[in-house]
Amino acid sequence: MSARKTPTSAIAPPAPISGTLSAEEQVFVTAAQQHCLARGGKLTPLRVDVLLHVRKHPGGIKAYELLSSLQAVKPGLAPMSVYRALDFLVDTGLVHKVDVTSSFILCEHGQHHHDHGLPVMLICQQCGKASEYAEPTSGTLHAALDHLRDRNGFHATGLEIKGLCQQCSTAEAETDGPDPKA
Repeated sequence: MSARKTPTSAIAPPAPISGTLSAEEQVFVTAAQQHCLARGGKLTPLRVDVLLHVRKHPGGIKAYELLSSLQAVKPGLAPMSVYRALDFLVDTGLVHKVDVTSSFILCEHGQHHHDHGLPVMLICQQCGKASEYAEPTSGTLHAALDHLRDRNGFHATGLEIKGLCQQCSTAEAETDGPDPKA
């Protein structure tokens, strides 16, 4: 008698090393697991924890902050294990690395876990928060990058735009006050 294979759609994600998942986290992690399985990978307990920690820091989290937080739950956790988990999550498109700030953010398309075009990161030069600009691949920015590729043979793999986020821009405008020359 042969063992029955479990269909990939029925494979539940592993529990994180940090404990149990809330119902909302379970839905999120199950969708992430399906995303990984469709790409030939799978979530491990450590990858689940790393993904959930990144998700809890919408402005981005640095690898060493992530490591410190995880070591509080699992003392002796090797830094390379966390870096490998981050590499896997970046490779599968669930997480983006923001090179300018050396931090990691959850993909804005994360709830849907679908493939999208070039990741475009908006980085605030004042507070350091990063966010993903979620323009459709048919949008103007992607069209300009396609033109760049077609004209120069340059294939962009990511784009990071520095500036001021809305909160910092508003705060700066309030502290500057009205222009005395006006």
